Amino acid sequence: MRVLPPERLILVVTMDREAYERFRIAAAGTVGAHASRNPRDNGEEWTPPPLPAYAGDGGIRSAVRALIFFSPDWRGHFVPVRRYSPIHNSLRIAVTRAVHPAFVRLGYSPRGPLRLIPVDTIR
Repeated sequence: MRVLPPERLILVVTMDREAYERFRIAAAGTVGAHASRNPRDNGEEWTPPPLPAYAGDGGIRSAVRALIFFSPDWRGHFVPVRRYSPIHNSLRIAVTRAVHPAFVRLGYSPRGPLRLIPVDTIR
């Protein structure tokens, strides 16, 4: 197993506000208990970062409600998947727009699925 930088982790939120808050509370307890039983390799204790609060609904009819990104210091960012047009309701386009800031930080240009793959990984 290898440890990736936090900014490479994106969580998909499929819950409404109430279910997400229950999950957030349960996750804090579970991950906190795991952290107390498993110190870092250097023996230091660590405190897992809290998940961010629910930050609204994007108005899109979809199972995917939001995405959570992390900055290098493990601070979570809750980004609702927003409806981008009163006429269209494309989940693919809405998610692409929501994930754009995280991909830009990673050096990707999210203009289409093939552009999300770093060129040096294609053989």
